[in-house]
Amino acid sequence: MNVKEIVYSCINKVVFVDDIEESNDLKEDLGLDSLSLVSVIVEIEDSCNILFDDADLDPAGITSVYDLLKLTEKYV
Repeated sequence: MNVKEIVYSCINKVVFVDDIEESNDLKEDLGLDSLSLVSVIVEIEDSCNILFDDADLDPAGITSVYDLLKLTEKYV
């Protein structure tokens, strides 16, 4: 699996949305609240065997699927 597939799969495990696009807003389009976002982040960490630095996990900086993709690509 590539990074995009992993991130999409992790989002889908939390919110059960099949039609995920990079441009989707995590809150408005996918319905993620702060707890759901943490669940997605933990799922990504587990799936990729990585650990995000706390400094990179500012919720204001992670608002879209694209943001999650770029964050994950930074670590894999």
